[in-house]
Amino acid sequence: MALDTKALSITSAYNSIKSFFESQENNSIWQDLTTSSEGIFLMKLLANVFSVISLNTVTGRRESFHDTANLLS
Repeated sequence: MALDTKALSITSAYNSIKSFFESQENNSIWQDLTTSSEGIFLMKLLANVFSVISLNTVTGRRESFHDTANLLS
């Protein structure tokens, strides 16, 4: 399963990362017992990074399209 790096939602990015790690062969080695453990924190951190990068990419495309549309009109 591939990671969905284009998700703007932090929750959908987190679920994508979580399902990616759960689909790996040796996923039983990594066991987080609490919701505040290091693994959960790292997955949430990655989800935040993915969503910020996606948001910046989408915003940059919109601004470029807007400038191009103004020049053409």
